[in-house]
Amino acid sequence: MESIKIKQEIEKAIDKAEDSYDYRKAADSIIKDLGDENWAKALYNKAIDKAEATNDYSHIAESIIENLGGKNWGKELYIKGLDKAENVKDYRNIAAGVTYHLEDEDWAAEILKEGDDPYEIASLSDPFGYMREGDGTVVYLSNSEPDIFVRIKQVTDLVYDTIVEYDGEKVVDFSEYEGDNFDSELFDDCSIFDVVEMIEGSLSD
Repeated sequence: MESIKIKQEIEKAIDKAEDSYDYRKAADSIIKDLGDENWAKALYNKAIDKAEATNDYSHIAESIIENLGGKNWGKELYIKGLDKAENVKDYRNIAAGVTYHLEDEDWAAEILKEGDDPYEIASLSDPFGYMREGDGTVVYLSNSEPDIFVRIKQVTDLVYDTIVEYDGEKVVDFSEYEGDNFDSELFDDCSIFDVVEMIEGSLSD
């Protein structure tokens, strides 16, 4: 009786399924709760038909490898995911999946090389010394606990869509603000000026 109820719930979920994620999760449930591989395979194929982005193919590949042991099928999906890759992060995610799920470090290395960051790092005169075009993540250091809401407003007001001058040209700073903090024993009892000096290399440690 329990399996009948589970099947009915899954059928309801399938009726409401709209995208690759929905069909993949239904297939995962079928394997986990009912052990029906043929039904799961049919839904994985529907998930593939609905796949649009690199992550869609990666997630389906991982489900198939984990639930069906289908490494060859998973590899085919990773290849399809690579065809959809749009940025460095996509390549890195595929490489991570290939390393973990296929244990193919050589192919993962090739994928990482293929997805090498196309942007060039330029030297600047500011204390942190580097800048690159395009999207990226900026790490902000604070020598005390920041007020996140205030900081985010300050950063977004000053950084997003800011026009900056670089090598005599006006360029747009597309830096992405990430509101995470990190702690390090290296910076205990240091002012932000000490940290800047460390980054510049004027302190020995």
